[in-house]
Amino acid sequence: MILLAAFSRTDWHDAAAWAPLFAGAVALWGAAWMQTRAGEDATHDLWAGAGAALALLGVESAFAEALRPMAHAGLAALFALAFMQWQWRAARYAAFAAAALAVAHASGAELFRMGGDGGLTLASALAVLAATAIILFGGSRIAARVSSRDAASEGLALGALLLPVVAAFMALHLARQVSWIDEFVVNALRAIVLMVAGHIALPRHGREVGAITHWRAHALFAAGLVLTFVWPGVTQNPWWGADATRIAGPAIFNAQALAFLAPALLAFYAAQRTYTLTLTPARLYTLAGGALILIWAALEIRRAFHGAWMHTPALGVFEAACYALLAICAALTIAIVARVRASKDPERPFTADMLSIMRGATWLALVFVAAMMLVVRHPWWGVQDAALTSASAVGWGAMAQLAAVVLCMWLARVLSVSRAADPARFASAAVAALFALSFGLCGVRWLYHRAAMDNGVTLFGLEGLAYAIWPLLFVSTAAYFTARAPGRDTERAYLYDLQAIWAAAIWPAMAFAALGLWALFNPWWGAWPARASNIGASSPSLRVLAWPHASASSRRVYLTCVHANGWRAAAYRLRRRISRSPRSY
Repeated sequence: MILLAAFSRTDWHDAAAWAPLFAGAVALWGAAWMQTRAGEDATHDLWAGAGAALALLGVESAFAEALRPMAHAGLAALFALAFMQWQWRAARYAAFAAAALAVAHASGAELFRMGGDGGLTLASALAVLAATAIILFGGSRIAARVSSRDAASEGLALGALLLPVVAAFMALHLARQVSWIDEFVVNALRAIVLMVAGHIALPRHGREVGAITHWRAHALFAAGLVLTFVWPGVTQNPWWGADATRIAGPAIFNAQALAFLAPALLAFYAAQRTYTLTLTPARLYTLAGGALILIWAALEIRRAFHGAWMHTPALGVFEAACYALLAICAALTIAIVARVRASKDPERPFTADMLSIMRGATWLALVFVAAMMLVVRHPWWGVQDAALTSASAVGWGAMAQLAAVVLCMWLARVLSVSRAADPARFASAAVAALFALSFGLCGVRWLYHRAAMDNGVTLFGLEGLAYAIWPLLFVSTAAYFTARAPGRDTERAYLYDLQAIWAAAIWPAMAFAALGLWALFNPWWGAWPARASNIGASSPSLRVLAWPHASASSRRVYLTCVHANGWRAAAYRLRRRISRSPRSY
């Protein structure tokens, strides 16, 4: 009857509507109190719950939209006081429901609209939110006298924590309306606010807490990370977003640092703080932080090449090489940090995790860098953008392969944990060898063709002879120095991998040199004959120069990882037999 009387009024906000609701609430709570005094515990929760529902409806009817957060917070505090006094379950849930309604009204669109169109000043709105937060915090302290782990206490405390977040969101909303900051920065700052609130919400170590306090920080961290990945990371991403944003400002210190670098650092800090409490969320925070660091670094590289407006499909050879080198640097960083932490204290947080993923990260990085720099965007046979192709750009793309050699060798050095065979370490050494071979070929090609490296198979001068001799020269020289490098049984176990690689590579190198010098690039009958006015007897001389390198490699490379002694002995006998046979030129 009370609800019918209230809802049948023409004006929902008139006293004739809300007065019966509050009167009925007081009467029902009085009935619950009388049931408690009479010792009848079966029905007092029913009376108290019905009274709480009428009181909540009364607040909706009696108070304006701007004041409803404070009114619901006051009801939550009163219900918390009743819970402390009588320990009614209805009072506990009523306090929780009132706190939820207070937060819902505070974060609703109506309050934001009133603050935006002048119906409520920013100072007034912030005062309402601050008063609501204080009332909810006081109610949580009252309910905590019964139990600090109770849902009523923790729910009110969570509401008090969320209201400063709502206030920050409102300030950012108004700043966006007056065009002080753009939408990209607004979303970046919102994510930072959520993650900072998550750090504030983390419980202290050793404190026994309930489910709400245990998971509230993780919920805030997750909300901040989801907001970062969805809006700045995908929708508004300056490179591939549907609503791509123009990034102004200096390098590094710009909006991208707010959107990606700051949340990444907060995620790493959250992982460190939660590792001993909840292992799985800590690992997820670390993974998210690493992904954000990679996105930030890739976007900074993109901005260095394209300026503030990055939403273009163009991708140059050197730019693509920088992304590939970034992947190698990421794998190298993981391996170095894992090795350093393991050497100092194997029990430190994340040490075992990083040791377990460093080889997987190495494989992913090697596959990506090899596909990008040796196939897709190779300076010679890879895809090139004509607008971004110049002699300097292609030359830097070739020089990036030398940087890849250094990084892959460094990665193999870091992975040299023991002398035992390690596939990831071997792959790092093998990719380094491929990049060294490719760098030499690109260097020769660039010296002859510059920006036109990818224009067909036209050869000039001694170019073909250089291609024929370079693999053999490289493999034999590398084998010579690898065999004499120290530390293979201690910190440079990758030297065994290199020796195995040179032992396997010497035979195709010799075959290619013979094919090139005698058939493909022969000045007389070759398919692409070497042509130069001063070539003279260079072809026989190059063949004579090539043979000592092959023989030196077959004689001096001693392997413990590859059983090639029979092949090496056969090569040595063949060389001796040829050297004794008469020659005529």
